[in-house]
Amino acid sequence: MRQMILAADKAERQSALNKLLAMQREDISMLVTYLLSFLLSVHAGLAEDASIRFAAQRWPELLPIAAEVICELGWWIEARGDRICRRDERGYVRSFHVGFDSEKLLHEWLVDWHRRAALDATVRVRRSLHRDGDEEDLAQGLSLPTVPTGSLCVYAGHRKAYEASANRHVRNSALATGCSVWAKAAKQRVPAERIKTCGCGASFPSRPHLLWQCSATEHLRPRCEAPKNRVEERMLARVVPELPAPPCVIGDDEVLEAITVDIEKLLRDKGTVTVGTDGSVVSEVAAWAVAIHGGGTHASGVIGEDQSPYRAEVEGIRRLLLAASSCTGSGRLVIISDCKSAIDTAFGRGQATLLVAEVEALLAAVCGLGIEVTLHWVPSHGKLAPTRWRPPPGGELLARFLNDAADRAAKAHAGLRARRSAREACLAARAGAAEWETQAITGLAKIAEFYDLQ
Repeated sequence: MRQMILAADKAERQSALNKLLAMQREDISMLVTYLLSFLLSVHAGLAEDASIRFAAQRWPELLPIAAEVICELGWWIEARGDRICRRDERGYVRSFHVGFDSEKLLHEWLVDWHRRAALDATVRVRRSLHRDGDEEDLAQGLSLPTVPTGSLCVYAGHRKAYEASANRHVRNSALATGCSVWAKAAKQRVPAERIKTCGCGASFPSRPHLLWQCSATEHLRPRCEAPKNRVEERMLARVVPELPAPPCVIGDDEVLEAITVDIEKLLRDKGTVTVGTDGSVVSEVAAWAVAIHGGGTHASGVIGEDQSPYRAEVEGIRRLLLAASSCTGSGRLVIISDCKSAIDTAFGRGQATLLVAEVEALLAAVCGLGIEVTLHWVPSHGKLAPTRWRPPPGGELLARFLNDAADRAAKAHAGLRARRSAREACLAARAGAAEWETQAITGLAKIAEFYDLQ
């Protein structure tokens, strides 16, 4: 990349570009990760000549290879370059807001893309592979269909089983390997022909046969539902839905207006407004809330794809400052939060460059109205305060009270948004799939240990 940027002529630049193209073919994720690091921490040399927002909008020109990679994924870039879009399995357009959304979101999209591509390329899923047993009764698995192209498995049960156990049989089962006549023969260093007879009397037992079909291992067979396709039978995995888009946010403008009214009145009556902010996530659905001392408690959902706890915490401060920027009075605004990372955004530090820049700009705008703004951290949820911690104006009890009120409101609103949503249904389906996978893997591990001893 450096060679391409510093190239003296077109030929040298093309040479560097060809090297990057080779890298791209080997590892798509690496290049997109580089793109993310570029967007989230703009190069110092570029920042001298152009604004961060300009850099974020011009990145398709500055990083043409990354833009090409995104097109290869079947995604697209909006004309201004501020959003990376794709169409999900339900047909809905999803968009990643460059500089605002967490890079973890784009990373998860990439991981899912690779999961689908890997499953589509898995031979034992795509092909029957049943052996011809004209001369003898072969110990084979079931005759099951494959799954549709583009199906998604996240292997949550596999990861949990592998990470939680050091047992060889459990780990092999989590990798969907071992437990066949060929694995046993390799371990014993003998020809498979010598140990070909299965406990049920058939020959050359495969893993699917031992797990799902063999009468000799029936007493160890997992109690989960029998497999319906080759992914379940052979990979011990279940197809799961893609995480859908979050629910729409309704009435956000009205919430901001109500906050503005509360702040305006308190500035006029008392001169000082103390506000607790918080964010919460329930079933991958986020909300933020503010609790105003002497006013109301207000909550709304987080707009956009990024529904992370960090974004919810930042939104509490960001939306409060946005509401305060519409005030006409002057005085003092004391903001209390239990998230130090969210507080940092007001001072130009934190994740997502453009999000941080916007919070910083809002703080400056509010201060420019004649409102003195101070931000203070408070320990969350009844935790003990550090010895050197200094309570904010109004004292510790008030700070904790407002923070708790905002926390309860954010949690309640997130729960309300999540209830009966597509995301809640998706997570329930994924939890069921993980449980099925865990049972299948545990059962295979027991059968593998049993078979090794025969």
